[in-house]
Amino acid sequence: MEVGTHDGEEACLECTATMININYGHNQKLMEACRELYEYSYLIEQIRVGLRQKLPLPDSVDQAVDHCIDQNILKNFLQRHRSEVKNMILEEFDLEKYLKLEKKESRTEGYNAGLSEGHAAGLSEGHAAGLSEGHAAGLSEGHAAGLSEGHAAGLSEGHATGLSEGTTHGRAEFATLTQRLLDDSRIDDLKKAAADPEYLELLLKEYQIT
Repeated sequence: MEVGTHDGEEACLECTATMININYGHNQKLMEACRELYEYSYLIEQIRVGLRQKLPLPDSVDQAVDHCIDQNILKNFLQRHRSEVKNMILEEFDLEKYLKLEKKESRTEGYNAGLSEGHAAGLSEGHAAGLSEGHAAGLSEGHAAGLSEGHAAGLSEGHATGLSEGTTHGRAEFATLTQRLLDDSRIDDLKKAAADPEYLELLLKEYQIT
C-alpha cells in the first residue's frame, strides 16, 4: 500500500501487510503468546463444529457459547455479553462463504489424505514386489551357481578318482607282467617294456593281463 501519492510524484510511505492465519490449530506460537486470541479462535471453531453437525447458524452459536463457558473459554465475557456476541456473529458471519471454504478445505484434506495413503500403499506394494522378485532372482542364480559349481567339483573329483584308480590298476598289471617275465627269464623284454609303452602293451596282450 502506498500513501501520499500525487500525480507525477513518488510515494512518501510504502507499507507491506502480512496476513496471519488465526484459525484454530494454526500459528501455535502466536496463540500461546496471546490467550485472548486463542480463546476467540476456539469459539469460532466450535461454531464451525456445530455447522458441520448440520445445525442452523443460530443454534451453532448457542452451542458454541455454552461449550466455551463450560470450558472456561471467554467465560466472563460471554456470560456478560452473550446476546451481543451472538448478534454480531449472525450479522457478520458469511455462511455461504464459509461453506465454500469448508468444501475447499475438505477437498484439500481429502486429496492430501489420498496422496499420503496412495504413497504408503505404493511403497508397501513396491517393497513386497521387490522382495519377491529379489528372492526369486536370488533363488534362480543360487541354483544355477550351485549346479555349475557342483558339476565342476564332480568333474574334478571324478577325474582325480579315475586317474588314481587307473594308476593303481596299471601298477598292478605291470607288477603281474614283471613276475611273469622273470619266471620266463625274459629280462631283456622286461627292460624294453619299462622304456617303451607300446612294447609294454604288446607283452600285456601276449600274457593276457588286463
